[in-house]
Amino acid sequence: MRKFAEIFSLLDSDQDGWISARKIDIAALPIDILEGFAPMLIEIEECDIEMNFQMFSLAANKLLSVISISERNQILLSHHRAKWKRVKDEFCWNDFMPKINKRQEE
Repeated sequence: MRKFAEIFSLLDSDQDGWISARKIDIAALPIDILEGFAPMLIEIEECDIEMNFQMFSLAANKLLSVISISERNQILLSHHRAKWKRVKDEFCWNDFMPKINKRQEE
């Protein structure tokens, strides 16, 4: 899954294709993804696990299979929500003033 590849790339601090508790960059993750992946990241730290992308994808799929739909959406759709927020912030929706057609007033 492309989303997992993006997340793995952000976590792989030295871009060597492996992540571990000692070599991970959680600061690069958006907060909603960090919160969603917290159980897996805690397990990586507690069990001193080192993962390549294939192992990470398997673990991420397992995590997604046991969490709620809203938590899953939080992880998988975070990029889209952030993009929408940026687009929405660019426009001043408060200035939107529709004009009433004269025929509608009758």
